[in-house]
Amino acid sequence: MNNIIKELSISVACMLDDLDDMTRKDVEHLQDLITKLENGDWGHQPFPYPTRQEAIRDIEKGNNER
Repeated sequence: MNNIIKELSISVACMLDDLDDMTRKDVEHLQDLITKLENGDWGHQPFPYPTRQEAIRDIEKGNNER
């Protein structure tokens, strides 16, 4: 569950950083994560970024395919 919350936090932060580029796909991604929380489908994959700053750095570089 913590992994989903971390991913939600990063996704929202990135969207807030650049509201002009927010797309339907971005909002759907948030909805998918929220649905996983609601359904208890937390998965077993570790969060791919050790820190929020590293995640934002990768996204800014265009490398968000971890």
